Amino acid sequence: MHFRAFLLLLLLAGGLASAQQSSAPPVPDVPSAETADKRLILHLVARSDWAQQSMEIVKGLILFQGRLNNRPATILLDNGTERTVVDTGFTRQAGVPIGEAAGDTLTGTGRIATFRTGRTVLEVPHAFTMSGELASFDLSAMSHALGRQVDIVLGGDATSVMAVMLQPDRKQLTFVSSGSIKLDGPDVVRLPLLTGNLIDAAINGHKVGLLVDFGYSGAVRLSDTAWKQVMGESNVGVAGQNGITADGTVLRSRVAPGALSIGRISSEAAPIASGYVPVGASEGLLGTGFFLQGTTVVDGPARQVMLIVRR
Repeated sequence: MHFRAFLLLLLLAGGLASAQQSSAPPVPDVPSAETADKRLILHLVARSDWAQQSMEIVKGLILFQGRLNNRPATILLDNGTERTVVDTGFTRQAGVPIGEAAGDTLTGTGRIATFRTGRTVLEVPHAFTMSGELASFDLSAMSHALGRQVDIVLGGDATSVMAVMLQPDRKQLTFVSSGSIKLDGPDVVRLPLLTGNLIDAAINGHKVGLLVDFGYSGAVRLSDTAWKQVMGESNVGVAGQNGITADGTVLRSRVAPGALSIGRISSEAAPIASGYVPVGASEGLLGTGFFLQGTTVVDGPARQVMLIVRR
């Protein structure tokens, strides 16, 4: 069953549809945020310069445009990747030196060895700038998997300190400070964002913690252990490709329908995929196949996800 069929509640048109909401969020007066890595400084733009960003959806993942040291760059949005990373080849082309090993970066399926860059300025015009040392690794596998050049992956170090809004019907992406987007009305579903960017869900009556991961192009994907708890030991489901992660991994798994409940959004036949091997405490991923069905706001500092749904 196509994923769209089970999320009939999610709004597919109209952007911020409620009459109680404006077409764009207010912009903060204090344009700055502190990342967890003190070597990175993020500044949101002033109110007079702010604008929403155009986004593309390519094979279920979100791309938008920015600049690295004033060089045009294509950026992949992936809050599930721990750090913002720059393609090694692109880094050299931009004249940024690559230094010592910076440890591993977590992705949706594992870890990748990274190297620290020299000082860089990543700018998304009319949204924010992030300056300091970034991580670098080879993104050619991601570019190959998408069929599009990916120069930068905007990771959780940036997205966790601001609010991010997706409006797929308008093909717009919004970056503002936490608390700047306020949605009210009966169409809005609020979900608590737990430690580790997890959302509580239930599948076939079993509770699972799902990692909010814009770098996963599918809807719901469980670890093998969680899959067995939810679906039982039988070899159910149809094998096939289920998604792409930010490191370019093409995911293949079994997919079977399950009774899914997240807040007051529910379905008796949601497509649930197997095979995710979590790094940490999550039992699975909740990806763009879920969030791109309607307007979504993920506000990390406020520990909240908001969705606009039909009454």
